[in-house]
Amino acid sequence: MAFSLSNAGKALTSFNLLLFIGAFALQWIIGVIIDLTMNLGFSEISGFRFAMIFFLLTSFFSYLFFLIKNSKN
Repeated sequence: MAFSLSNAGKALTSFNLLLFIGAFALQWIIGVIIDLTMNLGFSEISGFRFAMIFFLLTSFFSYLFFLIKNSKN
C-alpha cells in the first residue's frame, strides 16, 4: 500500500470537502448570475439561460485547456 490508513483517510476527507466546497461555489455563482440578470430587467427564464450558458462555456473551456495541456506531453 502506498499510504498508511490514516493518511488515506485524511486524503479522502480532504477530497470530499473540496467536492462539497466546489458544488457550493458553483450553485452560489449560478444564483448570483440569475439574480444579476433579473436585476438588469431580464426574465427569470433568461437568467437561468445565462447561468447555464456560463456553466456550459466554463466547462467547454476547461475541457479545451486539459486537451491542450495533455497534447503537449
